[in-house]
Formats: sequence, C-alpha cells, structure tokens
Amino acid sequence: MNNTNHVNVAGCVIIEDNKMLLLYKSSRQWYELPGGKQKTGETLEETALRETREEIGCDCQIIKKLEDCI
Repeated sequence: MNNTNHVNVAGCVIIEDNKMLLLYKSSRQWYELPGGKQKTGETLEETALRETREEIGCDCQIIKKLEDCI
C-alpha cells in the first residue's frame, strides 16, 4: 500500500524582455521558479501569488495559467 502524502504546490513563471526569472538556491546549488506549498483554504492562484510575493518581494498578476497552455 502506498502511504505518500499529497501536497499541492503552485508558483509563477515570470517573463520580461524574453527573460525568465529563476531563483538560485545556493544551499542546493540549483535554480527554481518562485512558488511553494498551498496553505489550507487558499486557492492555487492565491498560493502562487503569495509565494512569489514572499520570495521575490513584488506583487504579480496572473495572466495565463500553465494548464491552459499545455
């Protein structure tokens, strides 16, 4: 039986002047998109905006959902 916990996460892909914003995590030596875990009662959109604000310090607007692009 598989007893894995399910965690919802969301983030933002931020593109400006044909450049994509990535965060460098020096502790793990990798790049990632701003985002994180969904809190109880939050929509995934709220999670994406909150996590982006927390990680890069600016407010964003959702223009398009990635799920709508694939």
